[in-house]
Amino acid sequence: MKRGFRFLSLVLAILMIASVMLACSNSDTTEDSASPSGEQGGSDEQASNGETTVPDSLNETGLPIVKEPITIKVMSNQSPGQANNADMPVIKKYEEMTGIHVEWELVPWDNTTERKNLALASQDYPDVFIRMFIDATDIVTYGSQQGVFIKLNDYIDKYAPNIKAFYEKNPDVARGLTAPDGGIYSFPRLIDPDFLSMRLGDRLWIRKGWMDKIGIKEG
Repeated sequence: MKRGFRFLSLVLAILMIASVMLACSNSDTTEDSASPSGEQGGSDEQASNGETTVPDSLNETGLPIVKEPITIKVMSNQSPGQANNADMPVIKKYEEMTGIHVEWELVPWDNTTERKNLALASQDYPDVFIRMFIDATDIVTYGSQQGVFIKLNDYIDKYAPNIKAFYEKNPDVARGLTAPDGGIYSFPRLIDPDFLSMRLGDRLWIRKGWMDKIGIKEG
C-alpha cells in the first residue's frame, strides 16, 4: 500500500502540474507563450509553458485537483501488447479522483523518437510527454533555450511534497535531472527494486481461491 501510494502521489503530481499549465496557457491574461506560435508543449512526464501563476480553478490541496473537470492531452509510447491507457480501471479511477480527463495519443514503441521529433518540430505539442525518449539535448534545447518545457522547480517545492522529499533524500537523482541553467524540466521514472510486481513484468496469474475450490495444487 505504501508503494502504491507513492505511485499515486507521483501520478497526481504530474496531472496537477499539467492542469496548471493547461489552465494558464488558455488564460486571456497570460503574456508568456510556450513557443513562437503560442502553443503548449511538454517534457518527459511533465507539462510545458512559460512562467505562470496558479489559476483560480486549482485546488491547491486535496482532491479533486481542479474545481471543474478539465481535459489534457498526453502523448506516450505503447509497447506491443500493452492495454490502451484509457481503458485501464486505475486510470479511470485517477481521473475520477482528480477531475482531470486525459486524452491519450499512444505512439507505437518503434515510432517513439520519430513522433516526438515531429511534434517538437511542428510545434504541435501535447500538454504532457510520458516515456517519449526526451533526452538531455531535448531538455536543453526546448527547456533552457526555447522555454517550450516549463521549469518545474517552484511547482515541486510548493505542490509536490513527496517528490521534493525524495529529491532531498536522493540528491543524485535531483542533480541528474537538473539542466545547466539550474532548472528541472522532467520527472524521473522510478522503479523500486523491492516492488515485486514491477520486477516480474507480464506474467500469467491464477486466482488461488478458484484453484482451492476445484482441488488444483500449485506446481
